[in-house]
Amino acid sequence: MECTATRWISVEKQLPPDDGYRHYVFICSNDNGHPQSIGVAYYSHKDKKWIDDNDEEVNVDFWMDVPNLPGKPVVHEYRHKIYLAGPTEESEDLDLAKFLLMDKGFEVYCPFDHHIEHAWDYPNTEWGLMVFQDDVHAIKDSDYVVILSYGRNSTAGSNWEAGYAYGIGKKVIVVEMTNNIMSLMVANGRYATVKGFEGLEKYNWDLMPMTRTNTEQK
Repeated sequence: MECTATRWISVEKQLPPDDGYRHYVFICSNDNGHPQSIGVAYYSHKDKKWIDDNDEEVNVDFWMDVPNLPGKPVVHEYRHKIYLAGPTEESEDLDLAKFLLMDKGFEVYCPFDHHIEHAWDYPNTEWGLMVFQDDVHAIKDSDYVVILSYGRNSTAGSNWEAGYAYGIGKKVIVVEMTNNIMSLMVANGRYATVKGFEGLEKYNWDLMPMTRTNTEQK
C-alpha cells in the first residue's frame, strides 16, 4: 500500500480540521512513497505536533481518516480548557463563573480548587513556589483565560495571571464585576471584555468577538 494513493493526504498539503475535536487518523512516515510505519494518532493544532494514543509525539508524512468501524470511534470530543482567575475573597463569584463555564462544556482550572499535597510539610517559600509553578503551567496549558475583575484595586495575583497570559498570546476574557474605575492595563491587556455574569453567559465562544466596554480607565 503506497502512501501516495489518493486516500492518503500529505501533511504538507492539508491537516485534519481544527474544530474543537480530536480527529484520530491513520498516519504513516514515508520511505520512498511506501509506509515505513503506520499507526493511529491525532494532530494537536495548539502544540503543532502529532500525538499517538500513548500521548507521545510521532513523525508523520501522510494521514487519512480512520474508517468508522464498530467499537472504534473516529472522533473524540476535546473540551477547551479555561484558566479562571479572580480574588480569593470572591469565592462565591468564582464558583458561579466556574459552573457557568462548565455548563458551556469547558474544562475549568480555578487555582483555589487545587492544593499542594502535604503543604504543611514545606516551608512557606517552598510551598509558594510550587503553587506558582502549578498555576503557570495551568495558564500555559489553557486555551483561554477568564479573569473576574473588580476594578482598579483587583488583587495583584489575578492581575499578574491575566497579564502573563496576555503576554504569552492567550486569549484573555475580562469580566467586569463592578462599575468602578478599571485599571487601564487590565482593560487593554485582553482579547475581550464582558460585563458581569450576564455578559459572560451571553458571550459567543464560537465566534469570539473582540468586545469591550466604556468603563472609565485610570
